[in-house]
Amino acid sequence: TLQANGQYENTLIIFLSDNGSSPENTDARNFNDPSVKIGARGSYTTYDEPWANVSNTPYRKYKHFMHEGGIISPCIIQWPAKITPRTDFLNGIGHVIDLLPTALELAGVTPVSLPGKSLSYLWNGKKSSPKTYCWEHEGNQAIRKENWKLVKDKEDKTWELYNLTSDPTETNNLAMQDPLRLKSMMDEYTGWKKKVGVKEVTGSNKSE
Repeated sequence: TLQANGQYENTLIIFLSDNGSSPENTDARNFNDPSVKIGARGSYTTYDEPWANVSNTPYRKYKHFMHEGGIISPCIIQWPAKITPRTDFLNGIGHVIDLLPTALELAGVTPVSLPGKSLSYLWNGKKSSPKTYCWEHEGNQAIRKENWKLVKDKEDKTWELYNLTSDPTETNNLAMQDPLRLKSMMDEYTGWKKKVGVKEVTGSNKSE
């Protein structure tokens, strides 16, 4: 339709996947149930932890958690009139909160007091300004500052610190080796937490 009405070349199209595979097992309807016919009309088959782990390999954890397996998502941006197609992947940092500032910039509108920043740096060749993102979901917490990430599950007593440039799979916890960065990022997260009104959550993270 866009091609038919002449708008295709000047249309920004963004495809963003959901975040992480789901480890939930709802009503015991999983791949191990012989009565389940995956894809049949009316079927609702849940993935369960083993298959969620396979889908997220090599990243840690799954949907609901703040480790990379729970939040990292591929994104495809196309705009034939303004973006030159690439054949490689970009590891630029972005978040869904950046989509509105991106759209406003492209519309010629100056955003005021928005938490995100435009993603146009991905295609205009300009350097992105330093970015910090914070997350909280049902007690699981994280802050990413450029390529450094601090993350803590609800049940954990201490934070974990990772350099995602050298360790994207979050296997080498640097919290003990870099206490100054640890404290600085913890303080920054605490400030964000108070600012947006995050409430404490108790209980287990175990999938149902």
